[in-house]
Formats: sequence, C-alpha cells, structure tokens
Amino acid sequence: MTAPGPLADQIPESQEEAPGKPRRRRPAILAASGGVTALLIILGALFAAGVFSGQGTITAHGSELVFANPLDGQNVQNAYPDISDGTQVTVVNSSGTVVGTGTLQSDPAATVRALKSAVAGISGLSASDFTSFVAEYDFTVTVPGGLARYGIRAGQNRGTTWLTPQQMRNGPALSLGSLSG
Repeated sequence: MTAPGPLADQIPESQEEAPGKPRRRRPAILAASGGVTALLIILGALFAAGVFSGQGTITAHGSELVFANPLDGQNVQNAYPDISDGTQVTVVNSSGTVVGTGTLQSDPAATVRALKSAVAGISGLSASDFTSFVAEYDFTVTVPGGLARYGIRAGQNRGTTWLTPQQMRNGPALSLGSLSG
C-alpha cells in the first residue's frame, strides 16, 4: 500500500507493491540492455570500417623514392613541392576511411644508394650528377591488421597506391616521377 498523500491517489492499485513481492525492475533492465545493444552496434560499425580487425596491428616501415627529370630543369624540391620532410602519409581502408598516418623523413644515405643503383652501368655518369634530381624518404605507419587492402597517399592529389597486407608487412615501397621523363 502507498503512503497517504497527494501522489498516493494518482497511483493505480495495480502498481502498488504487494507485501512479499519483489519490486519490478523492468526500466533498469531495459535501459541496460539498450546500452549494451548500442555499444554492440558501434563496435560492429568500427569493425566494418576497419578500425578494429581483431587481428592485431601492422607497423609498416616504408619508403618513397622521388625522381625529377633533369631535362625539365627542376630539382626534386621544385618538381614536387608537396613532397618533403614532414609531408603526411595517409593509409586508408577499402572504404576510404583513414586507418593510419605517418610522415615522410628524408633519408640521404638511401638516396645515394638509389642513385648509385640508377646510374650503375651507364658510362660517363656518376651518382653525384643526379643528387638534386632524386630523393628518398622513409616513413613508419601503424595500421590495423586483417584488412583486405591498404591505400597509401602522400602529398596532394597524387592518387592512392593500393597494397596487399603482405606488401604492408614487407614495407611499402612507393615511387614518384622518373629520371627519363
């Protein structure tokens, strides 16, 4: 029975507590189950977007080799002003959702190795002839494992390079431009 007072008259008899019967807790149970359902929906959307894969992460150590054609009269910095130390590297999933980022860092020693390889066997040329026309940048990015493919972008309006999970684990090797145009 309810206590006498102005609100007691507004409670129907069927909702009064009967002696010895437990109190109904439906609103609390419904609220809790609604919260759990919402959490599961959010987690499902994150898995579908590739934010969580349940398969750990991949930390990819990649490089981008950039060439400028010497006949064009521009060095790498002038030919590609959007590619330099600190340029953001973005990795996306198949839906285009960003799943990882990193930054380009100049690697002068790798640049020299790339130049030596590029001019090997060409008589009359040495790596020092092309130092302003080639640059190599390194980057590191951590992405969720288990995606079908990974898209990498660096710079502005340069397109997306699509890689397999194995290529990501092996270290992405990107290139831009050509010494021969």
